[in-house]
Amino acid sequence: MNNIQRPVRSTILFGLFCSIGFLPAMAALPLWIPRQLAFLVLGWCCLGIYSLMLCRWGGKSVNVILFPLLMTAAVIFLGNWITAYPILLATFCWIRSGICMQQTPFKGFIKELSIGFGGGLLLYHLDPHSLFGRSLSIWLFFLLQSLYFLFPIGARSLEKPAPQPDPFEQSRQQAEQILGG
Repeated sequence: MNNIQRPVRSTILFGLFCSIGFLPAMAALPLWIPRQLAFLVLGWCCLGIYSLMLCRWGGKSVNVILFPLLMTAAVIFLGNWITAYPILLATFCWIRSGICMQQTPFKGFIKELSIGFGGGLLLYHLDPHSLFGRSLSIWLFFLLQSLYFLFPIGARSLEKPAPQPDPFEQSRQQAEQILGG
């Protein structure tokens, strides 16, 4: 069975699914909760699902992401909604570089500063006001986040190493080389 993980493709497709799912969810959620809180709840749901994907790619247990996700949920529901956006982004970067992909602090900081916060600042600068604009901005955000797996700065390969031949096979190959050479 071919079990090679493709984080770039998966991140782009996940962003597409989040942006498509955003439209009907934003039509339904504001009936029960304020519109701004609905957008943050959907952002938190995307963060949670993507964190599960990162745990799988990094070979980590789901337990390692529970504290950051619960802390972020508490800030969204109890705190100031204006500070919730940077906290969602910081939690996203913390889970990806600090917990799941285990990079050195300096290399992780450089990658997250350029890709994570760079993508967040770009979306803040674009400032979409319509639902379709916000939906496209979600997809743009995940398109930019897929670059994380393409930059070689401290990147850990997610592909499984090629299986080594068993010792008997190695001995047979060495014997053939000795007899043939």
